[in-house]
Amino acid sequence: MGFRHLALLTLLAATTPAFAGDDDQNLALGRKLMAENGCNGECHASRAPDGDPAKFFSRPNLKVTSLDGLKRQVARCVGAAGARLDPGEIAAIVAALNADHYKFK
Repeated sequence: MGFRHLALLTLLAATTPAFAGDDDQNLALGRKLMAENGCNGECHASRAPDGDPAKFFSRPNLKVTSLDGLKRQVARCVGAAGARLDPGEIAAIVAALNADHYKFK
């Protein structure tokens, strides 16, 4: 993991309380940001069963098994995609993914 990814993870962890944002506005922002940044697009489709990006989050071999793991994975994806998102926006994406797919406590 490079310095940039480590710095992003550290900043995300420092600015995200135990779980920052199950409120409707935060979830809506997370879903909007996912759509605007191409989440659930070609990258997820290439890794999903039957090429269906919607199945990416429910496939049997999930690597994300905790809320902390979800935060780390979203930070990795944001870094790999080169998206320019601030820690609050990343936390909103985490909140939306957790509410819609993962359901971690």
